[in-house]
Order: sequence, then C-alpha cells, then structure tokens
Amino acid sequence: MPETEEFVATGRRKTSVARIRMTPGTGKIDINGRSFEDYFPTVPLQNVVLQPLQTAKAVNAYDLSINATELRVCSAGIRA
Repeated sequence: MPETEEFVATGRRKTSVARIRMTPGTGKIDINGRSFEDYFPTVPLQNVVLQPLQTAKAVNAYDLSINATELRVCSAGIRA
C-alpha cells in the first residue's frame, strides 16, 4: 500500500490550542467537525483564512482537518 504524505502541526497561544492535519486531496476544509463555509460564513473571512494556501498555490491540493480548543482552568481542575 503506498504511503500518503501527511502534515500534522500544533499551535498554542495562551489557553488556546489548534491542531491541523493536512493531507493531499481536493481542498476540503473541516474545522471542529463543521465545514469551512459554516465556520466562516462571510467571504472576507474565508479569504483571510485561504491566503496562505493561495500564496503557496495549494488551495485545492490539500484537505485540512482543524481542531481548535480553549482550555480553561477552574477551581476543580482543567476543563475544555
């Protein structure tokens, strides 16, 4: 079975964590289980998100799966 190229990255800022999985595909983008168009309903927001892919000429070359969370610390411990 041929291996597929896959990129996995994690970004953190303050209490937020974002994980992305990028695989060769048709340009499908899922964010927290929702479609890209549902998560960013306006065209200007969509264009801002797509700018890095447009610069790299990779808009329809990869499928992206993104999971973004914010961790909160309370008196009982950490909760998502």
